[in-house]
Amino acid sequence: MILIISFAAAVIWIRVLKNLDKDRKLKTDKSFIRLFIFAGFSSLPLVFIISDLIEPILRPFYTYSVILYNILMVGMVEEVSKFIPFFLLTIRKQAVKEPRDGVIHAASVGLAFALVENIEYAFFYGLNILLIRSILTIVGHMTLASIWGATAGVYIYNRNTRMGDNHSPLMIAGSIIVAGTFHGIYNSLLSYDHFMAALFVDFIVLMISLRVLNFFNKTSPYKKKPIRDYKTEIPRLVHALDKNPENFYLNKQLGFCYLRAGNTEKGKRYLKKANKINSREISVRFFLNFIDYYQTGDFRSERALNYISESLPSRSKLILKRKVIEVFKNRPEKERALKILGF
Repeated sequence: MILIISFAAAVIWIRVLKNLDKDRKLKTDKSFIRLFIFAGFSSLPLVFIISDLIEPILRPFYTYSVILYNILMVGMVEEVSKFIPFFLLTIRKQAVKEPRDGVIHAASVGLAFALVENIEYAFFYGLNILLIRSILTIVGHMTLASIWGATAGVYIYNRNTRMGDNHSPLMIAGSIIVAGTFHGIYNSLLSYDHFMAALFVDFIVLMISLRVLNFFNKTSPYKKKPIRDYKTEIPRLVHALDKNPENFYLNKQLGFCYLRAGNTEKGKRYLKKANKINSREISVRFFLNFIDYYQTGDFRSERALNYISESLPSRSKLILKRKVIEVFKNRPEKERALKILGF
C-alpha cells in the first residue's frame, strides 16, 4: 500500500510539473523530468556522505541549538545533496534551454527526494503520515529546490555569453543557503509542534517559487510574441538558439523577425533552417517560396505558391494573411503576397 500511494503521488506530481512548463511542446526536445527524478533518488545517499564529512566540523556551532542543527545539518545538507546531481546532469545533458528549465528540473529532483523520504517515514510512522507528506513534504522539497534551481537556470543559460558576466556561481551558493535556511526553520517549527507556523513558512516558499516561475513564463523566448517587437526579440531568439539550435519554433520566429527588420537574407537563412526541421509547416514554405519568386521570378516558386494558395482552406488563408501583414507591414512585398493568396 505504501508503494502504491507513493507511485500515485509521483504520477500526479509529474503531471503537475509538465503543466508548469506552458511552452514545453515548442522546445521539441523530450521531457527531462523523468531523468531528473531518477537523479533525485541519488541525492539520498549523498545526505549521509555529506553529513558524516561535515558533522565533526559543525558540531560546535549547533550543539546547543535545535534551529542551527536543523539549518546546518538538515536544511543545508539536504539542499546541497539535491543540488549536486541536478547540476551534474544539467551540464552533461545540456538540459537548460531557458532559465525556466532550471526551476522544473530542480523541482523534479526535489520530488524524487521527497518520495523516497516519504516511504521511509511511512514504514516507521504508518500510512497517515504518508498521506499528509505526499502533499506538504513534496511541495516543500519541490519549492525549496526551485529556489536554487532558478538561479542555476539563469547562470547555466547565460554562461559563456556577454550576459553571463552578470551572473556568478556565488549567486547559486547564496540561493542554496536561502533554501537551506527556510528548510531548517520549517523543520525547527515542526520540532516545537508549531504546525501552523511551519505551514506558513511552506506557503511563503511556495509563493516565491510561483512568482519566479511566472516571471520566467512571461520572459521565455518560447513564449509567442508579436513580430512587431522584433528589435527586442531578435537578440533574445539568437541567444535561445545558441542553447537549442535545432528548434523549429526559434528558427521560424527569428526568420520572421529578420524579415520584418528588412534583413531578407538572414530571414531566409533561418526560415530555411526551420523548413529543414519541419518541412510540413505551411507559413514557412509560403514565405520561402515567395522570397525566391519575388527576388528571382523563379517559376517553380510561383507554382508552389499557387499550389499552397489553392489548397489552403479559408481559415488557414486568413491566418497566413495576418502573418503576411505582420511580417511585411508597409513593404511592397505585402501587396504581392496578399494578391497571391487571393486578397
